[in-house]
Amino acid sequence: MKVLSFHCHFHQPPRENPYTGVIELEESAFPFKNWNERVFRESYLPHMFAHENDTSNIIPTFSRMSFNFSASIKSWLLSERAWFIDRLKAFSQNAIACGFNHTILPLDPIEDRKVQIVWGIKAFEKVFGFRPRGFWLPELAVDKKTLSMLVEEGISWIILAPHQVSTGAGYSKFKTQSGEIEIFAYNSELSHGVAFGSLLKNADEFCKRIGSKEGFSLIAVDGETFGHHHKFSEFWLIRVLKSCPFVKTLEEVRKFLKPAECEIQEMTSWSCAHGIERWKSDCGCSTGGKEDWHQRWREPLRRALEYLRENIKNELFKGLEGAFKEPYEALLDYVDVIMGTSAEEFLQKHQKRKLSLAEKVKILKLLSAYKFISYAFSSDGWFFAELSGIESVRNLLFAKRAMDLVGNLELESEFLKIIAGAESNVYAGGGLEVWQKLVLKRVIKEEEVAFFLKKMIDLKVFSPEGRFGYFEYKLKGNRIELKSRLTLEKKVIEAKEVGLSKELLWRLSREEVINGDFGLLRALEKSELGGLSEYAKGVLQSLGFLRALREKNYERAIEILKSLDLGFKAANSELLGHFLEEAIEELYKEPKEVKMLLEVVKLFNEGLVLDKMVSTWHFENFRWMEVRR
Repeated sequence: MKVLSFHCHFHQPPRENPYTGVIELEESAFPFKNWNERVFRESYLPHMFAHENDTSNIIPTFSRMSFNFSASIKSWLLSERAWFIDRLKAFSQNAIACGFNHTILPLDPIEDRKVQIVWGIKAFEKVFGFRPRGFWLPELAVDKKTLSMLVEEGISWIILAPHQVSTGAGYSKFKTQSGEIEIFAYNSELSHGVAFGSLLKNADEFCKRIGSKEGFSLIAVDGETFGHHHKFSEFWLIRVLKSCPFVKTLEEVRKFLKPAECEIQEMTSWSCAHGIERWKSDCGCSTGGKEDWHQRWREPLRRALEYLRENIKNELFKGLEGAFKEPYEALLDYVDVIMGTSAEEFLQKHQKRKLSLAEKVKILKLLSAYKFISYAFSSDGWFFAELSGIESVRNLLFAKRAMDLVGNLELESEFLKIIAGAESNVYAGGGLEVWQKLVLKRVIKEEEVAFFLKKMIDLKVFSPEGRFGYFEYKLKGNRIELKSRLTLEKKVIEAKEVGLSKELLWRLSREEVINGDFGLLRALEKSELGGLSEYAKGVLQSLGFLRALREKNYERAIEILKSLDLGFKAANSELLGHFLEEAIEELYKEPKEVKMLLEVVKLFNEGLVLDKMVSTWHFENFRWMEVRR
């Protein structure tokens, strides 16, 4: 019997600035504003609108394979691309859960490990509406205790690498202290060949090769392999999923295969040859960087964060004692707030007496601090080559915000003593220099937010009352009233001119900015709000194109495209393509505009070499095809 299955693991770490709730500008994701946006357009959309040569026959890959999205990227999708989540729900039978923000579970203390598991399961339920049967272990890091905890939470099966199980069978079961859990072991040769090798060259040859072998084979890879790591490879995937008659989902496989007994190799993972050392020591495994770079910074980074987590938990449970009926159960439920439930509703459910506003604010600050210190353990912070990389710096920023919310100055002092021992390959001053130059400059004060909001209101881009990131705001004369949705704390702040951070500048240049007299664009062109990066300048040069599309002035859009040289179009192809996407979405409502928009599309593509474009416009064009159909 021949059986082939695919599993795609989709993950992006939490990216929002913890002081604002806004994802900051990540220039390395150019021409997108951050990596979530870029990966969404390069990979997640191609998966959703996959097809072969016939663009009228779009078949989402999610319909024919198992998959998981980590909760951090699910939260972003719910907020920024809710329509994508709505479509994804149609394939919920193939979805499984994942650790909440992708920590290395065997390295987490038991109580934090349970939080990660329960939060991951609850986040899954929030999206799909039922308890998950399967669970993806972040980095497939495994130990027996974690498996036992999964069984306690009702999880039936997981995926591991073949070197992590004792039997050669692709489908087996392991007896934990809490009961049995089924294990799918992926085929290492095939999975590696898809992710890093040459198997993506020809789908038909691949199907012939697989068809000549008996037995069950699972290919498990990062979902971003298709479209992001390998451009246009979703064509290969959908060809295989459609052409091979023996392709089954893992839930289908469970119905007719019988699992063999197995043992597991504890403290192992799929991406570190040394077990799970990659996330705590200089084991030699790294990605990026130079040949002579070390990762000696990993151990002090973990030690500093573990010190901080333990102390924040102590502060948390002291603060919850006496206010909540069951403090730990309340912590497990706090994921509801992270995923969108109001803080007031959460407090009403768990308080054992009526709380004053000051008590509510204190409790919610402590819970937010726990959330952010949990984010600081996202595995990406140790995965790459250098402490000053955006992943490690983001984890440190989460730690900084957690300390600020707790308000214990001694914590930061002791934390910095430990992080000072983290050696950097780039900064001679090591962890302290990284802290000073890269972490602290991303701290955003509420005064900055107030000034930004006042400027946006003055330019008639924002209304006098509304929501921005973690804040609800209201204009009161020359002051801005800010209410934190995280903590319920309310402040009225004088909107005085202060320095503006890059991500707020980005919001100024991109956040629904096209209005009647184009006042914001003129203000930015005059640099009235500070100097602009080359990235922001490129955005501004494209805004006229966006305005023409929004006004359905396609003649003007064509004029603008004709005025842009090929180099500009190539460098900004994704950004311009995104603006076209917005226009295409309007066609759902007004299909009569298709003809003129096609002229824009034709000119947009004119002279561009396809491989210069990072896998965006081709599937946006197919979305148009679906609309026409």
